[in-house]
Amino acid sequence: MKFVVAAIVACLVGYASGLQCLTCEGNSIAECDKNAVMTTCFSNQDSCETIVRRYGLNNRAQHKVVKQCKQAQACMTNQNQNNHPSGPSFQCNSDQPNSVCSCCCSDDGCNRGDLDCVIAPGTCKRHRTVFPHGDYSCSNDNLEGSVCDFRCTSPTYAIFPVGNQTTTCLDDGKWSQPPPCCARPCPPYFLYDSVFLHHSTHVESKNMQIEYGFASAQNSVIGPDALQISVMYFSGEPSAQSVVPFKEWTDDVDALKQLLEANFFPHMTNTADGKVNIGAALLFANNSVMTVENGVRDNRVPKMLVINTDANSDDNAIAIARQLRREGKLIYVNVIQPPTGALDMNQFYDIAGERDHVFEVQGGATEQINKFMADIISHFCQNPCDHVLHDHV
Repeated sequence: MKFVVAAIVACLVGYASGLQCLTCEGNSIAECDKNAVMTTCFSNQDSCETIVRRYGLNNRAQHKVVKQCKQAQACMTNQNQNNHPSGPSFQCNSDQPNSVCSCCCSDDGCNRGDLDCVIAPGTCKRHRTVFPHGDYSCSNDNLEGSVCDFRCTSPTYAIFPVGNQTTTCLDDGKWSQPPPCCARPCPPYFLYDSVFLHHSTHVESKNMQIEYGFASAQNSVIGPDALQISVMYFSGEPSAQSVVPFKEWTDDVDALKQLLEANFFPHMTNTADGKVNIGAALLFANNSVMTVENGVRDNRVPKMLVINTDANSDDNAIAIARQLRREGKLIYVNVIQPPTGALDMNQFYDIAGERDHVFEVQGGATEQINKFMADIISHFCQNPCDHVLHDHV
């Protein structure tokens, strides 16, 4: 029986889609939102749905609100019923004793707040009550012709997109442009959790990796709502003693140097068998370093594994890396060529999954860091409004 239950649970977990919706029931939207749980939907549930049922009119009206995950086609079928003829008006109405209104959306947490697909004539969709890290004011609420001005009040935050600080409610029920967000510049404010996996067979590459570690602290802001870094060393097996947790890494160069000299550098030793097992190191980083105890954040924050090595892998790192990429991990490889001989670059391409994620270091770390940072910017800095931890609602 335990095996059957475990199998069922495993199947259910495997069907999670990744979309997160508010799920709740209440007598009003405000009550529902207050008690809501952010739920990860199953793979066939790719919409967030809000249903508002009203019984009675005016002061005697009672409401029943449900927010949930929903299969997209079923959700849109319900939403399309809003305009289905019912009595003198429609199923979703404000002039009859009973009303049922449904709205669908497809972004994480998008069903927070009022129904956004039901808009009365002469109005636009209301802006969110809370504008994270700023505030706004409108000349005439959400009525036609109203002009809303947005501003940021938190230090280091600014309106994005630049110049989009005002929007006007038009006669077609739409705002002249979407509301902006308050965001911090990226770079240096990245958002991801990154584990650096170091291996060095030669002294030259070890010195270069030390240089790289210090340089990384100068390119990004480190913090619980920005970039978090952890490091570890590996050879034939991962070194648990070498792990510097996310919560201890800092962008203070002097403090970082003391931290690494005390906790990391003394454990940069290789196993006697001379093996280099990148696959084992990847599994250890994923399962034992990326933990809540070490300071890793929830699944809203992207995860990255960066391998710094001057040797090819002796184990089946390609298969392990492929599975981790399927789980959403980004993998990079910084290859430091040894003083003699040449490494099999094709193996590193297969581990990273993309040639653009493999960087060959020659003659110092500066050029490699610049290329690495350029690729990171392309992944994480396209739209600062997507920074999920900017939104503390």
